[in-house]
Amino acid sequence: LDELTQELHRSEKAAYEKLIRIMSHEVNNTSGAVQSLLQSCLTYSRQIADADRDDFAGALEVAIRRTTNLDTFMRGFADVVRLPRPRLRDTNPWEIASQAGLLFRDRCEAAGIAWREACEPGLPPIACDQVQMEQVCVNLVKNSLEALESAGGGGEIVLRGGRRARRSFLAIRD
Repeated sequence: LDELTQELHRSEKAAYEKLIRIMSHEVNNTSGAVQSLLQSCLTYSRQIADADRDDFAGALEVAIRRTTNLDTFMRGFADVVRLPRPRLRDTNPWEIASQAGLLFRDRCEAAGIAWREACEPGLPPIACDQVQMEQVCVNLVKNSLEALESAGGGGEIVLRGGRRARRSFLAIRD
C-alpha cells in the first residue's frame, strides 16, 4: 500500500509539473504577442486627439505593465516545479525557523496568536540548503498564521526542535 501511495504521489506530482510547464508556456507565448501589439498601438498615440492622448497612452501602459507582471508571475510559478539542486552546508534550521517567526511577530500579536519556541539546547547543525529551508519555514509559519486567523484568531504557533534517537527534528505546529 505504501509503495502504491508513493507511486501515486510521484505520478500526480509529474502531472502537475507538466501542467504548470504547459500553462506557463502558453501564457508566456500569448503574453508576448499581446505585449507586441500593445507596444505597436502605443506608437499610434501621436495620432490621437490631444485631449484623449494621455488616457490612451496611460491605458496601454497599464496593460503592458500588467502583462509584464503576469509574465513574471508565470515564470515564478513554473520555477516552483524546478527547484534548484540543494546546496548542502551545515546550517541551524532551528534558528532559521525562529527568524521566520520573527517576520510574523506583529501579525501574530495583532491576531492574539502566541508564538512559542521549545528547542533543546546544543542541537548540532545539519546539512541542508539554507535558502530552501528558510522558504519552507516561512511558508509553514505563514500557513499556520493564516489558518489560525481564518478560525477567528487566538491560539498558538509552536516551534519545536530536538532529537529522537540519533536524528534531529524541527516541527512547526498550530
